[in-house]
Amino acid sequence: MNAEEWADRLKKSLPGELTKLREARGLSKNELSVRTGLARSFITYLEQGKTTPSIETLGRLAFALGIA
Repeated sequence: MNAEEWADRLKKSLPGELTKLREARGLSKNELSVRTGLARSFITYLEQGKTTPSIETLGRLAFALGIA
């Protein structure tokens, strides 16, 4: 697998994984929004795969979800 294929795979799996992690921790989108400082609507877009997060956003999410 090359870097382009890996990035494409990540983009496709991130929305579902984000939703699973959030729900597994019993967090609503509103709670995750407060913990990350990101808009609830942006979290919805991330979970629907309508936008791709920046490295900073991934860091905020990882910290808020307890995986960083």
